[in-house]
Amino acid sequence: MNSIRQRMAQAKNFALYYGFGELEALAGFDLVILEPAAYSEADIRWLRERGALVCGYLSALEIDNSFDFCR
Repeated sequence: MNSIRQRMAQAKNFALYYGFGELEALAGFDLVILEPAAYSEADIRWLRERGALVCGYLSALEIDNSFDFCR
């Protein structure tokens, strides 16, 4: 089996998805980057069983839209 680094290098397509659901659509990608809190362990296992390399993203900074930078 290829290492994660090799699988990432060989990926022909990817999805960076911030939403919930859409597992069927996401299963069509070689690499899927998801909001970790939006999916269960079973969801991630399901995607992996269909060949997707699944990664979660970590938001280092998130700013609320109501924040006023000009104050």
